[in-house]
Parts: sequence; structure tokens; C-alpha cells
Amino acid sequence: MKKKAFIIVVIIVSIVALIVGVLFFVKGMKKSIQTTLYYISADGYGIEPIEKKIKYTSEKQIPADITELLKQNSGKLRPPVPKETIVNSISYDGEERMTVDLSEDFLGGNATENVLQTYALVKSFNSIAMIYGVSEIRITVDSEPIKTVDGIEI
Repeated sequence: MKKKAFIIVVIIVSIVALIVGVLFFVKGMKKSIQTTLYYISADGYGIEPIEKKIKYTSEKQIPADITELLKQNSGKLRPPVPKETIVNSISYDGEERMTVDLSEDFLGGNATENVLQTYALVKSFNSIAMIYGVSEIRITVDSEPIKTVDGIEI
């Protein structure tokens, strides 16, 4: 009976040690980057920078993480990305261009607000563009370019 109890204790201790080891390994894999995110000003007529630290496990995930952070309020500043917005895809082409395609929930305000939202998002992505070697960032909504009132692609 004592031998059985000893074996059970050894198994339990081994499992706990394995779980703790995995947690330390996963935590050690996370990296962080200091970046500037842009939010819509309280008056709604401009954008303002906020310094943030982003923790990530994969560099490919950073644009989606930034989009999620830009859904949250930051003091009196307004979030440039509506909470319902989904990142449909993030792609890179051979011409150093990153395209972030968002759901139609991204747009919804008037044309001025849509331009400010897009500008804040592009400026936020621009602060991490060096990681990807991109020199052009394009935001689309359901694969369509965002346009101004005059029909000019942003």
C-alpha cells in the first residue's frame, strides 16, 4: 500500500513539475515591443499618440494585436477601431506592402471620421513597419479600398 501511495505522489509531483516547466517556457517565449499607437482626439478632429508596450509570441500577430488595442479607450481619447471590427486578413506582397483587410464594421461614421480612423490605424502600424520591411501600409474593408467623399482611395 505504501508503494502505491509513493507512486501516486511521484506521478502527481511529476505532472505539477511538467506544468510549471511548460508555463515558464511559454512565458519565456513572449517578446515585447514599445510602440506608438494613435487614437482620435477628444474633440474628434485629429489623432494623438500614446506609447504602449505590446507583448507577443509571433511577429505575424502584432498587427492584429494593435488592432485589438485600438478598440480600447485610452483616457479621454477615442478608440479609432470600433469594438465589432474583425481583422479579416493581413497580407504582404513582394513590393514591401502590408495590406490589412478589416470587416465592414470598421466604417460607420461620416467620411471625416472614416479618414481619421484609417489615418490613426496606418500611423499605428507604421511604428512597427520596420519589423516587416514594409514601406506601404494599405487598409481595406472587405477587400475594398477605403475612399474619401471625393472617391479618392485613402
